[in-house]
Amino acid sequence: MGASRRVSIIVGFVLAVFAVFFVMMYITKARQVTVRTECSWRLRSIGGGVNDWHAMYGSYPRGTEVNAKLPPERRLSWQLTMLPFVEDASLSSKINRSEPWDAIQNLQYEIYVAEYQCPANRQQTGPSVPGITHYVGIAGVGEDAALLQVSDPRTGIFGYDRTTRQVDIRDGFSTTMMVAETATDNGPWAAGGRATVRGLEQTGLPYLGENGQFSSKHRYRPAVIFNRVTSTNVLFADGSVRCVTDAVSPSIFEAMATIAGHEHVDVTGELLSWRDPNP
Repeated sequence: MGASRRVSIIVGFVLAVFAVFFVMMYITKARQVTVRTECSWRLRSIGGGVNDWHAMYGSYPRGTEVNAKLPPERRLSWQLTMLPFVEDASLSSKINRSEPWDAIQNLQYEIYVAEYQCPANRQQTGPSVPGITHYVGIAGVGEDAALLQVSDPRTGIFGYDRTTRQVDIRDGFSTTMMVAETATDNGPWAAGGRATVRGLEQTGLPYLGENGQFSSKHRYRPAVIFNRVTSTNVLFADGSVRCVTDAVSPSIFEAMATIAGHEHVDVTGELLSWRDPNP
């Protein structure tokens, strides 16, 4: 075999490898876009349910269902309250509201609910393991945010006992977070407490990214080779869902977590900048 023919074969092989590589990258990217879109639709469904609840009762649902006998982490969660709006209402009706979420008679009905899980991180459960959620209500800024009064500047939409109304949101509906996805420390959708309501823990940075408080399995613009930037889907009070990347600064993320912190966030396609009104 001549040298020129060997070179031609090698070049052809290299080109074929590159072609397969780029086709696989395209397929992977298309799948990631599809999964991210499905995740955003699930968040929109949750947002539609929360806003329908507000239209019916004049406020957003509490972060936990009222039960003075139990601490927040043992109460039933707002996601049970929302279940009839995103899933078959018959499942919700089987759970005993006077008992804690982990009562034996309740656990059997706390099954996998697709609408509460990101399809990029699907986690099936067994008969004795309750279904988990990847979507948590934003309580505000600070580990104690879910316990704050609605008038506190660190307050977000969801609190364990407080009721928040649309008129309380003074920072803008399009820039106030309602629910964010996370792949970190996931818990049962039926459980009150940190499993379903979280404040931004300022001592536990980063907020975003693969190891962040609000992590995800989504890659952002994966066509860039070796780029490990991730994106987290976030539901805002106006019902929109946007991807927030781990490139967003902590100041922006904190500003979006509060309902009346008097910050200003500029949004043009993506979340770009934050301005403190009192520099």
